[in-house]
Amino acid sequence: MSAESRPPAPPSRRNWVILALVVALAGGGYFALKGGEKTTGPRYRTTTLEKRTVIRRVEASGHLAIIRRVEVPSLLQGRMLKVNKKLKDEVKAGDVLASLEPLPTSMNADVATAQVAAASGGVAQAEVEVRAFRAQLKQAESLKEKGLAGEAEVQSVRVKLEAAEAAMRAAGAQRSAAQAALTSVRRLASNADLVAPIDGVVLVAPDEEGGLVGPTSGPIFVLADTLDRLHLAAEVSELDVALLQDGQAAEITVDALPGEKFPAKVVSVGLTPARSGSLVTYPVTFELENPGRRLRPGLSATAGVEADRAADTFAVPEAALRYAPADAPAAPDRSRVFRVTQAGVLETVGIRAGLSDGAFTVVMSADKAPPLALGDAIVIGTLKADEAAPAAGGINLSGKKP
Repeated sequence: MSAESRPPAPPSRRNWVILALVVALAGGGYFALKGGEKTTGPRYRTTTLEKRTVIRRVEASGHLAIIRRVEVPSLLQGRMLKVNKKLKDEVKAGDVLASLEPLPTSMNADVATAQVAAASGGVAQAEVEVRAFRAQLKQAESLKEKGLAGEAEVQSVRVKLEAAEAAMRAAGAQRSAAQAALTSVRRLASNADLVAPIDGVVLVAPDEEGGLVGPTSGPIFVLADTLDRLHLAAEVSELDVALLQDGQAAEITVDALPGEKFPAKVVSVGLTPARSGSLVTYPVTFELENPGRRLRPGLSATAGVEADRAADTFAVPEAALRYAPADAPAAPDRSRVFRVTQAGVLETVGIRAGLSDGAFTVVMSADKAPPLALGDAIVIGTLKADEAAPAAGGINLSGKKP
């Protein structure tokens, strides 16, 4: 049989391998091309819809303060003779905190007593003269009736009587003034003792005895009614103040004791606003217990109040409520979210936004909108062209490649 008439030889094993590689490369190029076509559209950063508890908290900062503060000044000019109470001492109302030695110019009881005595003597003398002129007037009128004295004599005695009565009234006024001065001096003498007006704790006291004090020296002692409870005065924004009311439970943290929380309550929500530019705030006062008196007046503190709570409900990050594709039609703020279906299609879901804690917001499907479901891939942003897609259901907020 000639070479021309023989059937072609079957391809060798090597040729089969080469043929398979060619087909594989061609197919791979095709699928790579198709895959490139699929990735030309937008890719989304998503978060998995889940149920959580959302808590609306109101926070306000300020400084701890004493509930009631009472100052005890010196009404008398004198020298500090004895100090009975010191810093942090417990006192009862009526306790003598300190005793003063009055200066001579501050208390002249002897002089005041002498002035009262002199004025009383003047009153007595005036009374004697009045009685004498009254007797003379009576006698003159009797003689006039008998024709033994004229009208002129009667009128002369009557004028002297009126003058004596006026002198008696003046002497009485002088005596009253002298008595008032003596009472004032005696009252000042009683102020030689500085007395606690309330039960409480000494916050400020003189360091030593012997110093001069007086009405212009300012408070000599400062008392707090208690250190077992303290106040926190804070300013709350106009957006949050409507969420607070008297008696509401709160908790307070202080910078000086990190990690510790102190139970508290709202005791006063003010009505008078304070304005600073466009910021409007209202004063709110909190009261807290001070076990062991570990807290000190003046410490920086922050109060937190749980104003509202939604438990076991669908909630999405705030970014989901802000996101909308560039070609999406206009819609009211916070009225929709977008989710990626299992088929990879972007779907709009109308929602009603509820309670928010600033990071997450409760959402419910709007009427006639597709229902939300646990595990939905909710869009919170668009991936950049060179950004790696996060793991399924994950969130990548950094904008960086993993």
